Amino acid sequence: MSSPAVGLVNLLVTMLVKPHVLPRMDFSKGIPQEMSTLVVVPSLLTNPERVAELLSGLEIRYLANRDKNLYFGLLKISPKRSWRSCRRMSNYCYLAHNGIEASEQKLPGSVFFLFPRRRKWSSQDEIWRGYERKRGIIGELNLLLRGGSKSSFSQITGNVTILPGIKYVITVDEDTKMPYDSARILAETMAHPLNRPRFDENKRYVAEGYSILHPRLSASMPEADRSRFIKLFGGEPGIDSYTREVSDVYQDIFGEGSFFR
Repeated sequence: MSSPAVGLVNLLVTMLVKPHVLPRMDFSKGIPQEMSTLVVVPSLLTNPERVAELLSGLEIRYLANRDKNLYFGLLKISPKRSWRSCRRMSNYCYLAHNGIEASEQKLPGSVFFLFPRRRKWSSQDEIWRGYERKRGIIGELNLLLRGGSKSSFSQITGNVTILPGIKYVITVDEDTKMPYDSARILAETMAHPLNRPRFDENKRYVAEGYSILHPRLSASMPEADRSRFIKLFGGEPGIDSYTREVSDVYQDIFGEGSFFR
């Protein structure tokens, strides 16, 4: 009985409460240098075909989001192993390294990076691994961008002198497509003074503004016919959902979002 009641209350609230649209800056002339943004794709390099597919996806995201002070990188996730190094995985990393350098020569500007993660010994599991896979490598990247140690990564491919100036990080999955100018729109929203996070030292959390921004996602047109479930929950395929206003009861009332680690 609770589910229909919640649905009814949500319907009534969305009819009474107007959606709150976050204000944005105007970066139509380019993202400012002090708001430099890095788009990263956490990835497993499992075979040469997969490496080529990931590099192609990175270039496609770049072509759809060509902007000043906007950069793109692959975060190489290290799988668990009972040994420290693997020649096959090293070869895949070498292919990715060469692919990043080839993209740099083919496309203008030094905008591409490869962040190969080092494995560390886990005494508890008695195995060589990267801490917490995807969220672990993103955390280590954030530490690196904030001036921390580079020990979590082996030789980084790309112009590392740019990294200390990175302000925002956009994380996308391997199969996530980025519509035209969507990266700039996210940077515009995060950069607005009313959205900038204010950390409360006493309460130990962000009391005002936003530290994480999550756009709405939808199934793309080629994926929409995979199952009835995707048709039902995938939304309207083919629409740029990153720029649409979508009412959510919790967010409209409290100005907060849900974040799951």
